[in-house]
Amino acid sequence: MARCIHLKSKKLMVFVAVALVLTVAYATYFLVLEYKVHSKACEIRKAGYPASPEELEKWYDEPVSGNAAGFYLETFKNFASKPENVDEESLMICGSAEVPSAGTAIFPEMMKTAENHLMANGKDLELVHKAARMNSCRFPVEISDPERNLAYHSKLRQAAKLLYLESLVSAEEGDNARAFGAALDSCRLASSLENEPLPDSFIIQMALQHMAMDCVGRLIAKGCLDEGQLKMLGLEVARFEGMKSLERAYAGERSLVLSEYYLEEFMEYAIYDFPGSVRKNPFLKKTVFFLFDVSCLRMINNLSCIGFLTELVELTKEKPENIMADINRIDGRIKNLPSYLFAVKIYMPHLCSITDKKLLLVSRARTLLAAIAVESYLAKNGKLPETLSSLVPEYFGAVPVDPVAGKPILYRKTEKGFIAYSTGADGKDDNGNPGSNGGFSAGEDFSVRIER
Repeated sequence: MARCIHLKSKKLMVFVAVALVLTVAYATYFLVLEYKVHSKACEIRKAGYPASPEELEKWYDEPVSGNAAGFYLETFKNFASKPENVDEESLMICGSAEVPSAGTAIFPEMMKTAENHLMANGKDLELVHKAARMNSCRFPVEISDPERNLAYHSKLRQAAKLLYLESLVSAEEGDNARAFGAALDSCRLASSLENEPLPDSFIIQMALQHMAMDCVGRLIAKGCLDEGQLKMLGLEVARFEGMKSLERAYAGERSLVLSEYYLEEFMEYAIYDFPGSVRKNPFLKKTVFFLFDVSCLRMINNLSCIGFLTELVELTKEKPENIMADINRIDGRIKNLPSYLFAVKIYMPHLCSITDKKLLLVSRARTLLAAIAVESYLAKNGKLPETLSSLVPEYFGAVPVDPVAGKPILYRKTEKGFIAYSTGADGKDDNGNPGSNGGFSAGEDFSVRIER
């Protein structure tokens, strides 16, 4: 009997000892992870970046003088998206009708509809132009609030469409000064989001920049710009090459992940591939979240995500043409991560793809800049240059490089004009074929073809 009691006591002691060792090991491991997170935060702050929602809020500075946001917001209040006397089915840009290809006359009924739409939004256009010509903009949004209202993003797209329509109609009517002003302010409108440290804002900014480049490209093709106007548009389009906005977007996202401010959203990624019964059941979701947290998988995934975001922040400091190989390597490493980093494997590819989209935008912008330089040379000398190299250094310091292919932008004279192009999304030379998707699909190039 005594021996039996002794054995039970011994087993209990062993059990308690094992439990104590496991508890100490777990606590130690947890504290080590917490220390790593704290160390990461210190390193980020030391580098001059925000590491918490509060710091991020301060990082998005208020303009010292003159805030364009007030004029934009006033525009959004009064914007008439569907005026009574406008047939949306025949409205270009803002409606259902397709924009006629460059060099093709716009049908009279389409012109009339567009003019009516512009007239209905005349006061709003004045405000948009006034806002676009201000040097700084900070929208009244709480950056650190996960429930922040970003409705002004869609309104900015509406304003961009309005400027594009104004430029299109004005050029058709021969009012070149007005067409140029609308195109110029379309470029400047895109800059209203350049300091907003959010990936969502950066994606919208790229959409605005693509719209502005469409607008500028059409005016160049029409040949209605003088040397001074070409130079001003070139300076604005050159801003699209900058990587600062992307750096801010990644730094902002990192500060929110670092502070666990996006904990629930981040953990949503962890159960993204789970059965629908888990995702839709609040109790099961909370159970998964609890286990994810207790097992330290949440913190491990957070740390890995912070590490990749730091790499992306540093990558934005490189020249665009030096980034493609590195972003591909990062993508490859993410795909090969161990299974316990499942949240990172789902979450990070979306953020990495933003860099891919930015490189495509830079490729397109540099193609447009090459075309602007050729047009400027033609306006000054009365003839086309033989090569882009002959435009150095008067029109650019070096021949622009396509960041997708890693080679110089392509250019050649044609029977009626010239073509400047880069390889498009597929990275292959398709002889300047813009295709139906303007360079974003396989077999297409980003191109500017001028024939007069």
